[in-house]
Order: sequence, then structure tokens, then C-alpha cells
Amino acid sequence: MPDLTPGMYFEMQASWGISKHPGGRRATDELARLCHIGPESHVLVVGCGVGATPCHLARKHGCRVTAIDLSAKMVGWTTKRVGGNRLRDRIECGVADAQALPFANASFDAVIGESVNAFIPDRPKALAEYVRVTRPGGHVGFNECAWLETPPQALSDYLRRAMNDPAFLAPEAWRDLLVGAPLADVTLRVHRMSLLRQRLDEFGQLDGRDLLERLRAAWRLTVTVLRDPQSRRYVRSVVPSRAVARSFFRCLGYVLGAGRR
Repeated sequence: MPDLTPGMYFEMQASWGISKHPGGRRATDELARLCHIGPESHVLVVGCGVGATPCHLARKHGCRVTAIDLSAKMVGWTTKRVGGNRLRDRIECGVADAQALPFANASFDAVIGESVNAFIPDRPKALAEYVRVTRPGGHVGFNECAWLETPPQALSDYLRRAMNDPAFLAPEAWRDLLVGAPLADVTLRVHRMSLLRQRLDEFGQLDGRDLLERLRAAWRLTVTVLRDPQSRRYVRSVVPSRAVARSFFRCLGYVLGAGRR
């Protein structure tokens, strides 16, 4: 097995300017409804990645957004996307750790994250921080991958190798995090995934500017792989076997969870 740097998954995504979450904009809109996000809301987006969720929320739902990520490179991509969409008046970006948020108590009407909590070492601590910075009556929500069936060992080994060992939980475990935060009126919606649906969701959230960035990302990936032996080993390691690919969408879905402070 290749000897890979533990953070290679995140480093490569940040270098290419790519991030994604299950369900695409469709899931983001459903999460926004669960968290009662509207034009008067100030929303904290944790793990903003390349900025797709913050920009979509500001454009479609009319809210103000504070977008944070642990990666300075990802924040750079988000800042660029915000500028390109002329949303600087509604979106602020910064580097921050979900487990120690640099905001005062009751700063936001809603706190959300998409495909981020599974990668946070201390999830209960992060959830407690989300609750702390949410105003009374506000909402905390997330979109996270969840095990709908017990994964075969080959799939678990693949995710550990390819995605830095994410903590994908069963739906009831994700619910327990919200209840234990503590949050009231907890709602959890479980969705299955398919390869076709996921690809359609991913492409559905791309505009012309995004497509150009994807082409540039593909070029950066090609150059990186040609020049860097470790990157070549990593790319080879993330190509799934046929058995792993078949089990991925059978066992893995995603949950949209939300609760009221």
C-alpha cells in the first residue's frame, strides 16, 4: 500500500480547487429549509470548501453568510468565487477551526456544514461550538454521508486510504449528535445515493465559470501527477476496485439533520 501523507486527500482537493457534497444544490436547499434560512438570516457555513454552498445560499436565499474553512487554500478559492459572483457585500470568508470558533455567543441565525463533520476529530466539541454561536431559536444543521448498510472491509479500507479515514456514521448516530448538542426539535432525513444521481447533482451546481475552473483543475491535476511521485501513488490508490465501486452506493447514503437551539 502506498505510504501517503494523512492529509493528502484535503491537500489535493485544495490544490485542485475542488470540493463536493452529496445531493448538490438540491440537498443544500433542503437543508436551508430545515434551518429556516431566509433573507434576514446570518448563516455560518463551516467547511466552506471552494465556496459553492455560501454563494448558492446568498444568491438563492438572500442571506448574509460567514464562510470558514480550516484550509487557507480553500478559503482562497471561496474568496475568489465570492468575488467572481459579486457577492462580497453578503459573504465574509476566513480561516477557522470548527472545534474552536472565533465568534461570540449567539452570533448567527443558523450554522450549517456539508460533508465536513465526518472529518472533524472531536465532533461533539464541534457541535457544542455550533450551538454556542447560534442565537436562541436559531438552527444547526448538516449534510453528511451515512452508512445505510454495514460496509464490507474492502470499502472501509478504501475510504481509510483514499479519504483520510472519514467517520461516516449510521443515521441514528448522526441524530444522537444533534440531540446531545443539545438541540430541540431534531429532524433527520435519510437519502440514498446513486452514481448517476450524484454526477447529475454535481454538474447541476456548476455554471460556466465553474466548468472552466474544473478544466483548469484537471490540468493542474495532470501536471501534479506527472511531476510528483507521491501524487501519482495517491491517484493510483484512490481508483476503486470493481467490488468497492459496487458496494459504495449500496452501503452509503447521506443524511440531512437539523435542530433548534
